[in-house]
Amino acid sequence: MFKSKLMLLTAVLIFGTLAVFVRNINLTSKEIALLRGIIGSLFLIIVMLFSKEKISFSAIKKISFFLLPQGLE
Repeated sequence: MFKSKLMLLTAVLIFGTLAVFVRNINLTSKEIALLRGIIGSLFLIIVMLFSKEKISFSAIKKISFFLLPQGLE
């Protein structure tokens, strides 16, 4: 229970401080979004490598109907 609350608090703090950093960066919003996506992807890849968890492509296929619109957004 404590771990989940700590994770939620961490996520809220990171998301809440985003505006402070964005305001002080001299990049367009598109460039910031691209960099955030790249950094987030690299972070997730590193986490997956350290956790040694396999990607279940069959599970991804099952929810691809919902994932495709998110990628187009």
